[in-house]
Parts: sequence; C-alpha cells; structure tokens
Amino acid sequence: PGRAPFPAHLAILAAGWPRAAAARAMQARFGGAEPGAPLELGPSFPAETVAKALEFVYTGDIARLSLPAVRPLTALAEALRVPGLGAYVAAWRERHRKGQGDALCGAGEGGAGADALLEAAGRVFDAEEHCDVLLLIAGGDPPPEDPEEAQGAPAASAAVADSAAAPGARGEPMVAIPCHRAVLCAGSAYFRTLLAGHFADRFARHVDLRPYALEPEAARHALRFAYCPDPGPGGRAGKGLAARGGLEEDPGFCAEVLRAAAVFCLDGLKQLCEVSLIGHAVEAAAAAGAGGTASADG
Repeated sequence: PGRAPFPAHLAILAAGWPRAAAARAMQARFGGAEPGAPLELGPSFPAETVAKALEFVYTGDIARLSLPAVRPLTALAEALRVPGLGAYVAAWRERHRKGQGDALCGAGEGGAGADALLEAAGRVFDAEEHCDVLLLIAGGDPPPEDPEEAQGAPAASAAVADSAAAPGARGEPMVAIPCHRAVLCAGSAYFRTLLAGHFADRFARHVDLRPYALEPEAARHALRFAYCPDPGPGGRAGKGLAARGGLEEDPGFCAEVLRAAAVFCLDGLKQLCEVSLIGHAVEAAAAAGAGGTASADG
C-alpha cells in the first residue's frame, strides 16, 4: 500500500537485473503468485529512484542525473544488487567533482553522437543566422520597431542582424545578441516564460535585458550554453568553463557568468561556475598556505 508499481519485462530483468528476475521466479514457484502479480523487492525507495534504476537496467544509461539522486541510487544499487549501477553512479559523481559538463548538465554518459549534436548547436549560435529575436544587453535604445511587424511573423534574420549592427537610438553603442526564440525557450526556463508566455516580449523583435546589467561577454557565454549545454574550449569568447583538464577561468569572469546563468535559469551552467569558483578558492588557499610556510621556514 502506498507504493508505486512499475511495469517491467522479465526478459530484460533477466539480462540486466538477475536478482529481480530470480525473485520473481521464486515468488511464482513457491509463493503461488499469479502472472503479473506485484513483486516486492525489499527496502522501500522513492519512486523516482526506482524509475532511474529501471532506466539503467533497460538502457545502460540514465538520461538526466543530478546530485540529489546519487545517494539513494547508490543505496538502491547496493541493497538490491543492480549490476553496474553503483559503478555508473560513482563515475558520474567523479566527473561532476571534476567539473565535466556531461555530468553537470545531466546528460548521462554521452557519446560521439551527443558531442556532434552539441557542436552543431554551438555553431548555430555562433553563426547568428536566421535569428528572430535580438537581446539587448547594454548600451543605447534600439531603432523603433514597426508595430505591425512586431505583432506579426517573427523578424527576418537580416532585419535582426541590421538592428544588432546599428547604433542605439541615443547614439550610444548598443550591445545586442541575435538569437532564436525556439532554441532559447527549449534551453532556458527564463526565456520559456518570457518569450512563450503571456508577456509582451512574446511578440517583440527586441527584448530588453539591460536592467540586469550583465557583462556582455558573460551574457553571451550563458546564452551559448542555452544552445549548447557544454561550454568547452570552442566557446564564442574562447573561454571554457567546462574545459577537461583544469580550471582555467578568471574568477571574475566566472562570477559574471554565474550571475547571467542565475538570471537565465541555467542550472547546469551555475554548477559549472560554482565548481570553478570553488576550485579557485581552494587553489588560492593552498597558495597562501604554501607562502606562509615558506615565510616561516625562511
């Protein structure tokens, strides 16, 4: 009572979770259970934990994994003897500790196909073609919009590009980033609410983000993450928060990207920034300690 049942296939359980298949066979043979009767596996675990364990049994992967799920999944793997699950979760946790993007973004094990898709999405952002919305980051006001055009179909890419290149209405340099509404809505809860909800920005060619006072390159980095959730060394600004092999970012830039990630509700990027900043703090503390030791020895 109170437990959520999960349908499963005995053939798949026999291949990927022998303990469960054996328990089902024992239940049928000695317990007189009818075909399709529920199987009690032992300790009670949250439904979402069992669902992820079954996903692993069926596919050998977990599409979206997060830190809060690590402990219960590890406990389930040990208690119910799910082959390979404990090692999988431990490997994911180690990648997360090292700040690698596939773990931080909840992309499971990933692979060559996933990497190619990410690279293609990054190129879409970098090319700035076929864009239908212009995000104002800093500077003066944009040229006035045609009200009829704003209420109609999305702006053409050339018109958006022209607006991005034009000076602001007050003659001040305007910093604006051309983007694609559909991609922003898919990659960011903030833009999903702003551009697909009931706000006037849903129909606007220019979306004003200047009140957030974001650093332009940090904003660009965060927006690229919405397209390509793994900002490696090929990032627009040449900055790779998820660079494999080390924490290479300037802490000040990390802090600005963290602020932009918080504004745009990009949780994966926030975690990457936090890992980098913690790493910098640890390195600075270690260096300070080494300096103090050297002074004392001297």
